[in-house]
Amino acid sequence: MIPNIEGRTRYSKSVKRHLKKIKPWKEGEWDKTNKNIKLLKSQLRSQLMVLQDSKCAYCGLKLNETSSPELEHIAPKGGKIRPQYIEFTFTPLNLVLACHLCNSPIKKGTVDPILQLNTNYKQCVFKIYHPFFDNPNNHFDYVGSGLGIVLQEKTIKGKDTIDMFDLNSEAHITARAKAVLYDFLSESLDSKEGENLINDILTYKK
Repeated sequence: MIPNIEGRTRYSKSVKRHLKKIKPWKEGEWDKTNKNIKLLKSQLRSQLMVLQDSKCAYCGLKLNETSSPELEHIAPKGGKIRPQYIEFTFTPLNLVLACHLCNSPIKKGTVDPILQLNTNYKQCVFKIYHPFFDNPNNHFDYVGSGLGIVLQEKTIKGKDTIDMFDLNSEAHITARAKAVLYDFLSESLDSKEGENLINDILTYKK
């Protein structure tokens, strides 16, 4: 359910020229509202929705399921979060879409995601699961528990990721079970019949 992102995002020529012009990148550049930054974010959102199959890069749940999608820096860009990796603010491989449950400021900044820093982003060693570099099957497993599905770590990196993003919160566990139920019924029933039954189940009140 957690995606391994294949491919990468691309910036338009005008955005590339702007990023080159403002180097070295400084804190606050990401939050500016000029047309090039707006275009950059728009390009990222549309491309990442496709690359991530509309799923959160960390919990794997459908974006807009638990919250609206947010552009997320894997290595924090700055602000109140420490440490800061301002040099990777606009690095395409450092940017993914995440739900607010995973991108909450309460969780981000509690752990330094980089174990070994390198000026070449691809050569950095990450403490947490990296959606572009890692295979989720190597780090996570899924276990049924009560009315939900719990994410179980296979590696230390998997454990650190689960802990950092609180991937076994009640909201995550129940939303995971809901997603599995939806997929199962969608495959088992006629699309219209399945859709109506799923809606009845999910909105049922005693």
